Amino acid sequence: MRQYSFHILSAAILFIFLSPFFLKKDFKCLVGDNLNQHIAINSIIVQNDALCFESDEKVPYIMGGIPRGFLKSELNFVFLLYKYLSTTNAYRIIKILICLVAFFGMLLFLNRYIFEYENKSLTYLISIAFATLPFFPNGFLTIAGQPLLLFSYLNIYYKKDNKYDWLLIGIFPFFSSLILGNLFFHVFLFAFFISKFYLSGKVNYKIIFSFLIFIFFSIVAEYRLFEFTFFSEFFSSRDEMLRLGTLNLKGVIGTSLIFLIKGHRHFASLHFPFIVLIIVAALIFIKTLKWNKLFMFLILIVIFSVSFENIFYGWDKLNFLKLKSNFINSFTFRFYSILPLAFYLLLGISLFELCKIQKYRFFLYFFVVLIVGNNMFGTKHISSENVFYHTYFNEKSKTHYSINDFYSTDFISSIRTQLKLNKNDMVACVGFPSVLLNYSNISTIGGFLNNYPLKFKERMRKIIASELSKNKELKKRYDYYGVRCEILSSELSNNNSIKKINDLSINLVELRNYNCNYIFSKYPIENFDREGKLVLKKYNSNQKAYLSKIFIYKV
Repeated sequence: MRQYSFHILSAAILFIFLSPFFLKKDFKCLVGDNLNQHIAINSIIVQNDALCFESDEKVPYIMGGIPRGFLKSELNFVFLLYKYLSTTNAYRIIKILICLVAFFGMLLFLNRYIFEYENKSLTYLISIAFATLPFFPNGFLTIAGQPLLLFSYLNIYYKKDNKYDWLLIGIFPFFSSLILGNLFFHVFLFAFFISKFYLSGKVNYKIIFSFLIFIFFSIVAEYRLFEFTFFSEFFSSRDEMLRLGTLNLKGVIGTSLIFLIKGHRHFASLHFPFIVLIIVAALIFIKTLKWNKLFMFLILIVIFSVSFENIFYGWDKLNFLKLKSNFINSFTFRFYSILPLAFYLLLGISLFELCKIQKYRFFLYFFVVLIVGNNMFGTKHISSENVFYHTYFNEKSKTHYSINDFYSTDFISSIRTQLKLNKNDMVACVGFPSVLLNYSNISTIGGFLNNYPLKFKERMRKIIASELSKNKELKKRYDYYGVRCEILSSELSNNNSIKKINDLSINLVELRNYNCNYIFSKYPIENFDREGKLVLKKYNSNQKAYLSKIFIYKV
């Protein structure tokens, strides 16, 4: 019975962690870069039969109609779920798969390549900890699946492979994202295998062939990305991106240390403080650890990923590179996407070595339990998704809402009917994401997207030029980054806790020129009220809704 105790414990913890998806109709999801963007966009593409549109065909509602080529490829598995399931149920399956793949992938890797089938109880605990990380939902298996993908690659390298390893490498691009992690994972993996070739004096052609297979299927899975990058005639909003550094060397060192502790919210490893303490303890008590090639390689990966992010994007001495190359500005080098895997592999190696010291074993188990607890309960103050915590323990969460409470489809649809809006009528949004209206089939002039036509950005700039002139930082953020192509208020930019907007200076003539007849605002707009532009003030009967009320002004 004892040999199955950790199987039972693992299943119990995972069930508890995933229980909102089984037991709750309205579980809470992350708003940032999720409910306010990707969930709705995926649903809109599917609901409007736009999956297989030509690149220049327009997906309705989003920014008044956005060319399909700017959005994710239909060959990603998430679209299959959105097509045949409701938005809520599709999201359930995605989150459950992320957690289970993370658990079993890490378990397989640790058992074979770190612990070598010893101390299985620890491998289960580490795998539970990894599975309970707040993975970025839009990446699907990009990060959660890395241990499993690495497991297959090493099986091929060490001639332990079977057909399932090759199958996994072939299908993984359809369940993940090249630019969110796969590209950078393979850069590090390529460096690892090159070093192995050099040290052994032999080239492993099977592993090279497996890389080529992954590259081929990545091109197939993300053909829209490659078509857009290399063959499209579209001008993108990213063409204007300019992310200049403002820090000197001391500033770079400071921000690097902060980044080392906190990590990135979309690729959170929650390694501080417990995982860091275990790694440091291993370095202190295990004198031979510095000769462990994999351990030291992972340390170098962490140092490089953390320092690159802050040196490249923060150090003013490298601005000359960004001024010379548009590609360097428009492309985001997400080397930090490897950090969750790197820290957990370092944790695994450290625990394996420390377990050899019998008197420390109890403390090791205790610390791993703390890691699991921190993952499940310690994310309240970071903008990473934790459905378990916010559904059960943070009823008044402002970072997480249920899908129904965020989109409020009945409330928004009643407004659409009352105003007699049709598919070609556009509205503008102030103080809330445009995609909230898009989800209920209302077309908006603005949007929040990482990539969209440059002419849409220029169009919006004409409308909000006066507001941008009030706030230099807001103007800089819009001109040089501009993922939020919305009606931006300088007052909201300065203080997002305000109850009203005193003066919104926008070009109403330009709005009317684009058939935009209404402005939907989360807050009352004083200068519009004085001018008698308010046509409707409506309260949401759902007290838990993201939009409790809305003010609608005639343009």
